[in-house]
Amino acid sequence: MRRICIIGLDGVGPLNLKTILSRITLPNLSKAVRKGAFCTAISIPPYTPIAWTSIFTGVNPGKHGVFGQYHVERTKDEFKLTLNSSLNVMYPRIFEIASIYGLKCLVVNVPLTYPPETLMIKDNSIIIYSWDSPKQYIYPRNYYSAYREYLVDYPLPPRILRKHEVKDYILKVEKYIVKRAKLYIELLDKDVDLATIVFSVIDWLFHKIPHLVEGLALNMIQKVLKIIDQIIGYAMQNFDLVTIVSDHGFKVSRITININSILYRARLVRVKYFVNLAKYGVWFRRIVKARTRNVRVSFPLGEEHKGRLGVKRLDLRRLIRRLLPVSYRFDYEKSYAFMLEKDIWGIYTLDDNVRRIVQRLFKLIPGISVLEPQEVFKGPYLKYSPNVILVPTSKIYFKVGGFEDPLYTITYSGEHEIHSLALFYGDDVSKASLSISLFDIAPTILAYQCKIIPHDADGRVIDEIFSIDVRRGVRVVNVSAKYRLRRKLRSFRSPVYSQ
Repeated sequence: MRRICIIGLDGVGPLNLKTILSRITLPNLSKAVRKGAFCTAISIPPYTPIAWTSIFTGVNPGKHGVFGQYHVERTKDEFKLTLNSSLNVMYPRIFEIASIYGLKCLVVNVPLTYPPETLMIKDNSIIIYSWDSPKQYIYPRNYYSAYREYLVDYPLPPRILRKHEVKDYILKVEKYIVKRAKLYIELLDKDVDLATIVFSVIDWLFHKIPHLVEGLALNMIQKVLKIIDQIIGYAMQNFDLVTIVSDHGFKVSRITININSILYRARLVRVKYFVNLAKYGVWFRRIVKARTRNVRVSFPLGEEHKGRLGVKRLDLRRLIRRLLPVSYRFDYEKSYAFMLEKDIWGIYTLDDNVRRIVQRLFKLIPGISVLEPQEVFKGPYLKYSPNVILVPTSKIYFKVGGFEDPLYTITYSGEHEIHSLALFYGDDVSKASLSISLFDIAPTILAYQCKIIPHDADGRVIDEIFSIDVRRGVRVVNVSAKYRLRRKLRSFRSPVYSQ
């Protein structure tokens, strides 16, 4: 049986990879680019849970049912929001299909793999929970007992990363990747047939340090990149096929448009207020920190209001809201329209009348293309998708901040963009360069390893990158029907389904 290793580089698009390799010496990744098949793809929307699920299933969100970090259902007069989990993935991923056909799989940091009881994974396979899981764990239990010392907390980026905190955050990422690399190498030695490892740290670094996206100061994360390159090199020596994949690329955004602020002004998003005494504690900590570090900060009656006094009209309503122990949040459940996450590029609307209003509203804004969901998605779960799809130009990105924020701001931030890559390396792979679909990756790997192709996959087998006939002996099977049947049978004995 051929052994395959999939390495996921979250946020590393073709241009990002070119920039990294031009400044940092990564021998294994450079060898894969030089001798392998280099493929590019388009990822719309360029968002981690959507794109990785599409890559590993080979179908679009309309068939696998994941449209973001949240699952949104509409009723007659409100919305119901819940966090997505493995329960919401309605199509089998390649490691589930491989496990059904008797292969041993290693699944590391793949989004939406919790809870594992809902996955069609046999007990001989290994799952390390991803960053979106409520706890760190290795499934099954005997592996958790043996390797729990390697479970360093995920270095999730802070909401705001100040200049003096950058080095500390990079050191935290380095500590995490060094510890995890030892775990990954040990598990790759466990005679796994299909290994899937996703590295999310590059995405987190690009988000918070946009200079890295432009190729500046990449030496600051050189240690992180070299450790990832070592794991790629180990996979190249021990597996028949190594596939290096990204879910999207990164760009530097110059203009940020606040979608929910626009919808609030159109009276489509509702806001609810609540008592929040903790805000006074935040002010106190900022004062203490400012005195100890001798830096200037903005206070409720601080710099932004000093510049207005005597010159422009003071916004008394905003000032009073900031002084009172009251905060607000968007009431999405009771709203008419809203953008829940900035990277889904979509607005949920309560009905068709609101949808038409939102479409007309955003067609007036330059730099944004407005699409129907049917132009991007297709399948039985289209009803859970956003009703209006917004596609920004290269320098524009979205924000879902507060209703008091400006409609747009001039920014300098690292944001997702639509170009992703798939790099294939192995003895049976010929050097090539071509454009593919994200949905082509799963059928190609399944045809090469398991000799099957899902009958309703949206992608195709990329047979032109191989020096052998990968289609010989391949069967077209209805894996989705087998998957639904197995999940239904498992639901009778698993308490997870009833929660």
